[in-house]
Amino acid sequence: MSNNFLEEHKSAKELLLKNSPFEFNDYLDKRRPYKEDTFNEKEVSSLSGLYEEFKNIVNQLNEEDLKQFILITSIQDIIVFDQVMIDKIKNLPKGKPVSVQNFIENKLSEFEVLLNDNYVNLPEYVQVYIIKNRFQYKQNLYINSKVSVKNFHDINNTYDSLIRNLDENIKKCFVNALMYQDFVLICEFMKEFN
Repeated sequence: MSNNFLEEHKSAKELLLKNSPFEFNDYLDKRRPYKEDTFNEKEVSSLSGLYEEFKNIVNQLNEEDLKQFILITSIQDIIVFDQVMIDKIKNLPKGKPVSVQNFIENKLSEFEVLLNDNYVNLPEYVQVYIIKNRFQYKQNLYINSKVSVKNFHDINNTYDSLIRNLDENIKKCFVNALMYQDFVLICEFMKEFN
């Protein structure tokens, strides 16, 4: 993995995103700052408006368009993640060069620990959702670029049900665990190119 890998990878994914259907662009433009804040582990304000728009789009699309929409949002996730990693590499101390491969492997280890730190605080039924249900779905999405609309609906319906019924402290651990799970899977995706 060359030091230019992330920049080249990001550029290639941006080309894919440029070819996305025009109708998704407004949503993607609104979603990007949220993803940038999330991936930089900053506090995020209320998502209710963005989530409502997401649900409206999902409910209006036929199955093929929905698959395309899901893939496009996953591509945007990878682009934002690439940029965050590029920025982190640029901000490393100058004295000790690090390969992108080692950097990604170190971040993967860090994210796995953070995922586990949040995961252990969750009730067992929430843990099952994260590891058994969502993990396989997201793995297929990020690593294999495969979408199952049925699984997408199952995952999102379960998420809606869980998020409504968790207390605030558990909800925060839940959302963090999902974020770190995405980070772990995107790092795994990056390692596939090595």
